[in-house]
Amino acid sequence: MDGLLTGMILGLTIAAPIGPMGLLCIERTLTEGARNGFAAGLGAATVHMVYAGLTTVGIVRLLPPNSVWPLYGRVAAAGFLLWLGWRLLSRGMGRTVDVAAGPRGAFGSYAAAVALTMSNPVTLSFFLVLTPSVTGEARLQPGWTESLPLPLGVFIGSSLWWLLLSGAVGLVRARVTARTVSRFNQTCGLAIVVMALVIAVMPAT
Repeated sequence: MDGLLTGMILGLTIAAPIGPMGLLCIERTLTEGARNGFAAGLGAATVHMVYAGLTTVGIVRLLPPNSVWPLYGRVAAAGFLLWLGWRLLSRGMGRTVDVAAGPRGAFGSYAAAVALTMSNPVTLSFFLVLTPSVTGEARLQPGWTESLPLPLGVFIGSSLWWLLLSGAVGLVRARVTARTVSRFNQTCGLAIVVMALVIAVMPAT
């Protein structure tokens, strides 16, 4: 139970700061409803769970530093984020776009969130720093069975945050004007484009 509770706290800690993923969750909720906004959150929670599991059993820590975020990975991530940001900016500026940021529907929102979360190197860095601090270095390499409660807790904690965020935004969705949604799409798109440029120019590790 300690691992489950610790994981829930860790999941909330990592999910709560409003970054590109939080903006995407809000954007999906405003444009497509709370169900799709929450689906996007579940995509992020899934990646959080996987990262927590890999970090807990020490797999990520055993990899050479330059294999965690290689050049081709940064290029692919930056390209995807630029595309995602352009879609949101185009929608915000009133241009004809078939989708807001990838395929419509709950699955499209989930898939876009998985790709966005995996494209953000800061997410993995958070787990590399926070997991040892909350579990203790001595407990970083248990067996798979013993390590399950922590990533499961991370998934639950992260999902609770996305449920709260998408639910809160969904409650006020009917009162939000189209102009406000357009401006938010522009803000979200710009934030994601900036993140893409940062990833593109960041030095190789």
